[in-house]
Amino acid sequence: MLCEYLPLIKIRKSILAEKNTKRVGKARNSSYIYGVREFGHLKTKVMTKRELKKQQTKAVIELLQNKFGATNFDNDQGSYFTFNIGDFTGHLERRDFSIIIYEAMGMGPGFTEEEYDIRDAAEVLENGLNKEIENYLNK
Repeated sequence: MLCEYLPLIKIRKSILAEKNTKRVGKARNSSYIYGVREFGHLKTKVMTKRELKKQQTKAVIELLQNKFGATNFDNDQGSYFTFNIGDFTGHLERRDFSIIIYEAMGMGPGFTEEEYDIRDAAEVLENGLNKEIENYLNK
């Protein structure tokens, strides 16, 4: 039997009464279900929003670690992960997976050329990371 695991599939409550739907459980205050839905020879895994977000978070962290050498992931904050890439420190938002590098702050006049160079490198890194994550999630 062919099994495929597809991304989150929204199934309305009216579809739950269909003959081939196996209702395993229902997320509270939501029209999403989880379990296995059979379509002839095809089985489809239906995930809750929480399961999908957890899977995406794990994949994005692995991408940052493997492709960009991110280290020291810390989850103390709850809404974001802090991490290091080389000498740069940043955080990954849980909500939309955007990345903010702390060294990429706006700077006015009065700083040294070295400090401006660090800021410029941090902005390039931040933009590159955000584009890479966006491309990865939109595959």
